[in-house]
Amino acid sequence: MLTSERVGVSYEVAERVIAHLVGSAVSRVYDRNEYLREKRAALDAWANELAMIVGEAGVGVADDDSACRESSARRRIKACAKNC
Repeated sequence: MLTSERVGVSYEVAERVIAHLVGSAVSRVYDRNEYLREKRAALDAWANELAMIVGEAGVGVADDDSACRESSARRRIKACAKNC
């Protein structure tokens, strides 16, 4: 679902997020960029989509401090993303 219209991640970035080889053999040799910024944005977009699916939309957009804390699902997703 990363490449769906709702999430909007490009195919190339989605492939890199799941550690698939992207591009020709020549481009893989010379392109040493890890695309961390793009992967982080993709995983953040995915976290937001999952939060909406499980009914946690709007987390962090409330008036009181307790509601502003991230959901446990979102924290787990971010922790997983950091280890990728």
